[in-house]
Amino acid sequence: GRGRRSEDTDVHPQRDGLPERYQPDGVGMTYKTVQTGVATVIKKVAGYDANNVKEDDYRVVSHGKIKAVILRRGATEREFLGMGGSAPMLNRFTINCELYIPFRTQTTTLADDVIVEAQKIVDEFDKWPKLDNTANVINAECEAVGEPEEWLIGGRWWRQLLEVRVDEVTTVTRSE
Repeated sequence: GRGRRSEDTDVHPQRDGLPERYQPDGVGMTYKTVQTGVATVIKKVAGYDANNVKEDDYRVVSHGKIKAVILRRGATEREFLGMGGSAPMLNRFTINCELYIPFRTQTTTLADDVIVEAQKIVDEFDKWPKLDNTANVINAECEAVGEPEEWLIGGRWWRQLLEVRVDEVTTVTRSE
């Protein structure tokens, strides 16, 4: 589920020192690495693969797939967790995942199908909080945002927005 673990709220890195889980494994990753990790977790759900999980590519929707997920960049926040020349940095990435299911049945049934399908994806992220061991990721959470909505893009679709928030710790060397 959503919600933070209690140890997340009990630690103040600048005041209490860095807990072991904030110790970075590497020197820096990119948003692209995290987004690829998100795609990897979605592809673990039955019915999703490289053909219908795409990063910033809506062409899959215009090809009339049964269902598709398009990943798009969301917000990025950064917070230094230490002082000095070489310090850990917490990066918080948001990846917007747009789930599309085409209209093929009665509208009320299809709306329920979208909700069920979205929940399958949310549940898969609960199993993979480090995005299948994506480098430097310490936590990932997914949730459906809002209600499914009708969307016209290469046809008539139901669209459900999912947000995946990913925390990653890297090491950054400051110049001043």
